[in-house]
Amino acid sequence: MNSSIFLLLAYSIIQTLTGRGRFDVDLHSTAVLTLAGCMFLPVILAVGIGLFRNTYHFANLRNQSALLPCDLRPDPKAFDQ
Repeated sequence: MNSSIFLLLAYSIIQTLTGRGRFDVDLHSTAVLTLAGCMFLPVILAVGIGLFRNTYHFANLRNQSALLPCDLRPDPKAFDQ
């Protein structure tokens, strides 16, 4: 991941030194930007899979009667003195 951040920094330096705008790219800066994006791909996939699993897990919990494995019931005598 550090190398992809380094490539994004290199891309911004290339764009600045050549006097181009942020998205006014040439062949060299396109190659650097594409390589940085490809290096970020495993991180993006890992986050996406984690979000999908988390969402699927909570969707299954909604179908159950309680959020915890034990059955939680309020004690009617808890506040009696």
